[in-house]
Amino acid sequence: MFAEEEDFRPDPERAHEQLAERLAKFSGPVAEALATVNGPADVVYSRISQVTVEEPWDVGRVALAGDAAHACTPHIAQGAAMAVEDAVVLAESLDAEPSVPAALAAWAARRRPRAMWVQAMSHAVLKQETGGGTTPEEDELLKIGILGAAHVPAKPY
Repeated sequence: MFAEEEDFRPDPERAHEQLAERLAKFSGPVAEALATVNGPADVVYSRISQVTVEEPWDVGRVALAGDAAHACTPHIAQGAAMAVEDAVVLAESLDAEPSVPAALAAWAARRRPRAMWVQAMSHAVLKQETGGGTTPEEDELLKIGILGAAHVPAKPY
């Protein structure tokens, strides 16, 4: 992985060549997938980004959840898990609270700290993997690591 310029966009005529240049040192499944890319139309480019909706995540009886409220970079693979966590905690809150507004407030109070932590960790891993400078706070997160994950170096392809 590597950092790219803020204004980078692939050349519409050479996107497949640019992708091949960037992934040239990979073998295994990456090389196999790359071999199927035959032209610029085979490349879909999307910048990695993060979404954080400020409070509140709800208006009336409507709430934003999952990526709509707190999308994070894909570096710790938590997108779908966060949406499921949102749903489970929302169901628990609806069962426990006397009204929908109270349930939504309880849900957001429980979910926001976790969602912000996952975003921060994922962003720190992104910066570490792309060689971007990390902040002291991100360095502390990286020291903690992902609880429950095996800290074993992966074998290269």
